[in-house]
Amino acid sequence: MLVSRAYGEGTIGFVDCSETGLEEIKYQVNASEIPALVCLPDEGNGILIAKQEVVTAAHAVVWRPVREVTLNGVPRPVAKVIVHPGHKAAPKELKSGEAAALMEFMNSSDDVALIDWSTR
Repeated sequence: MLVSRAYGEGTIGFVDCSETGLEEIKYQVNASEIPALVCLPDEGNGILIAKQEVVTAAHAVVWRPVREVTLNGVPRPVAKVIVHPGHKAAPKELKSGEAAALMEFMNSSDDVALIDWSTR
């Protein structure tokens, strides 16, 4: 499974979550090559699916309020975040353990959220 990781403003890369742990893949992509990529502050990315709606992983938005996202370098104020009702937060002990156990747990959760930004 590939998971995106931010490398500073405008650059993303990918992490391979294998049973042996997390291994860095040896390339990065300029975020401008993915125009629907939306950056969340401090925690990953989402994908623009409608004019002002972004789908992302729920675990990226439940641990603190998301007030703003960035699309193509333009900050957008967030109007609301809707987390799938089937989302389950990972137990603390899984977060510091093996990646395989955490990924197995996450596969049992509806780890999806929708972000709607305002048009102010």
